Amino acid sequence: KTYGVAPGRYLVRVGTAPGWTVRSVTIEGRDVSETPMDLRTTDVTNAVVTFTDRPTRLTGMARTGNGNADPDAIVVVFPADQSGWTDYGFNPRRIRSTHAARNGSYTLTGLPAGDYYVTAIHDDTTPQWQDPRVLEDLARGASQVRLPDGDTRTQDVKTVKGGSQ
Repeated sequence: KTYGVAPGRYLVRVGTAPGWTVRSVTIEGRDVSETPMDLRTTDVTNAVVTFTDRPTRLTGMARTGNGNADPDAIVVVFPADQSGWTDYGFNPRRIRSTHAARNGSYTLTGLPAGDYYVTAIHDDTTPQWQDPRVLEDLARGASQVRLPDGDTRTQDVKTVKGGSQ
């Protein structure tokens, strides 16, 4: 129940629970795990938070243009649906990044099921990669991957410079 919460738009975020990942948050049958809920006119009651112990996993290798492992890459994952590129708050569920390991490998766990773009960049060439205009540019050279609920997918990526290949 949201009694006593100041009016406004809020995103529901749940802290980490070892071994569990948030699958969905619903209010009156509507999934609000990705979009802000509006508390300007009424309190919210009967929210349902569903967890899973089978999170998605995305793994692969980041490689340079000549095919070598790229240990300096930052692997970036973002939704294929552009509406998910804005209004997602400080801790987005569908927009993530991770540094590649020394051998170029990467793993991202707990993304919600869905369709994503995945690519690799360097911090010095794309420092504001979360900007929707930069994401649009990155999407042109990114690989696409579908993550089913509770599944693991492998997607190798080629590092791009400044949002272009």
